[in-house]
Amino acid sequence: MIGLARRRNVLGRAFHTAAVYSFGDGSNGALGHPHSFTNDSFEPAAVPGLPPSIARVACGHYHSLALSRSGELWAWGRNNEGQLGRGEKSILSAATITPQRVRGMESTRVRAAAGSGVVSMAICEDGSLWSWGSSKRGQLGLGLGVTSSLLPQKIHALAGKSVLQVSLGWGHALACTMDGELFSWGYHDSGRLGYLLPQDQTLMIQPSKDSLDHNDVGEKMLMEQLRKEDAPILQWEPKLVKLPEPSKIVQVACGLDHSLALSESGLLFSFGDNSTAQLGRETTEDSPIISRVGGDLEGKQVVAIGAGWGHSLAVERCSRAAYTWGWSSGSQLGRSGPSSVPKQLEELDDPVVSVAGGRVHSLALTSKHQVWTWGCGRNGRLGLGSSRDENLPVLVESLEEHAEVIDVCCGYDHSLLLAR
Repeated sequence: MIGLARRRNVLGRAFHTAAVYSFGDGSNGALGHPHSFTNDSFEPAAVPGLPPSIARVACGHYHSLALSRSGELWAWGRNNEGQLGRGEKSILSAATITPQRVRGMESTRVRAAAGSGVVSMAICEDGSLWSWGSSKRGQLGLGLGVTSSLLPQKIHALAGKSVLQVSLGWGHALACTMDGELFSWGYHDSGRLGYLLPQDQTLMIQPSKDSLDHNDVGEKMLMEQLRKEDAPILQWEPKLVKLPEPSKIVQVACGLDHSLALSESGLLFSFGDNSTAQLGRETTEDSPIISRVGGDLEGKQVVAIGAGWGHSLAVERCSRAAYTWGWSSGSQLGRSGPSSVPKQLEELDDPVVSVAGGRVHSLALTSKHQVWTWGCGRNGRLGLGSSRDENLPVLVESLEEHAEVIDVCCGYDHSLLLAR
């Protein structure tokens, strides 16, 4: 996930051409490299077939999105659930790994996008929020019982609201509006929506595999958890989240099962699953109660946030230092010391502009337009030319000479960079 302040700056910059680079796991086609098809990429490689006017990038868990300055949205990668917006579901092929424009949005300008494992969303210039894909956990937000839309549909529950940003977890979603309101919807377990749902007010659908066919150990753990669920309780449309104190929310970030919300004044709130201490509290109890993140961020203002599978990241406003906390089994925190509360990444000397988290890897973009990565190196997801894990941040040096990175994002096991 990318800090909002940075994204505004990206769009405001004047540059002639920009190239999208991808690296990491290629098994779902999210890299967009036709020469290697589904091979992994251990260093950043340019994604062909995109216009030179790309201004932003966004990652779904297994697919990729790119947005041009003129508001065109492009997508490639996994399409088993219709998340590419091509009017159909399709298995991996040369067509799905090739960037194509999302259909059904030709008459409107898109200014932001986001993705999960099974769904994509776009914010249009008029502030409307659109979604497409397939989710039996209510993540589409299109109304009671709607589990699939192969082309973008407007989320009418947010009519009259101007959406500022959206973020998607595995089965839930968060959105904040220009007025600073926070909305959530989808699968409610562990308190990730920020409120409790009475069972008699929801329509329940038996869980399905959706996109849970990845053979990673983490996915197998998640699949086993879902198989134990008799009938998940769902919130089918966006619902206003009540905050514990008056705050205008300007950024949101979803991990797998946890949620982060950042206020205009720099207060960082967390709620949801806390099994890996990703909420930044002294305990590991799940909580629908929205509370401020503590640790070394206590009393500090935050300017950018990110969330991975089970870890969280933030950038402090004054120092522009990066902080991490949560799940640390893959070195994705980039530091030693306690993982249950935010601690600073001492190894990053340059001011950090934005942070992003994948399943077990992390990225940071600095004011020098450089990218630092750390965590699990499997499939080349660190972009460092090897599969070696890195416990501390390492500079990605394989980009073309003089390339300036202006945007970054993480999927579960792949990453995108936008460089000019």
